[in-house]
Amino acid sequence: MANNAVEIQTIRDDDQYVTVKVTGVANAAWNAAGLLIQANTLFGANASQSFCPLSLTDIKFSMDVAGTGYVQFNWVSTVNTNVAIMTFGMIGSATFDGQSIFNNANTPSGDIGYTIKNLDSGNAFNFVLTFVKDKQPILGKEPSTNTTYFGNPAGWANTDSWF
Repeated sequence: MANNAVEIQTIRDDDQYVTVKVTGVANAAWNAAGLLIQANTLFGANASQSFCPLSLTDIKFSMDVAGTGYVQFNWVSTVNTNVAIMTFGMIGSATFDGQSIFNNANTPSGDIGYTIKNLDSGNAFNFVLTFVKDKQPILGKEPSTNTTYFGNPAGWANTDSWF
């Protein structure tokens, strides 16, 4: 593993989900930001769409980060400030497996970014994140040409139902 570098491995990318493993080890002071997932390059994405919506459904993590250090994942906005999905700091490990966290960025791109702040030598993190590819209308909305969706299901060329 490279020091002061985020390593990203795609574990699963099918018509329903994308799962990525994200790891990092600091050997000196470390601050970084970058792109974790470019949504319109995933399996089933309609590459001509600027927004291929994803929702976070599961996180498993382990980290050892000192003091004020943290790792944050965010929804990338095309024109405004990115919106934090979750921020992780200090020492801990846990799993989040429950309701989806939907993309609430203003003018979202569908992409997922990360920010690393104030890590010191010896700090480390490991995440496994699972996102669902949003293709379904919001509950209570009748299908029509004006249906409101979490995102834009047109972003996904492969729109087979998974129910």
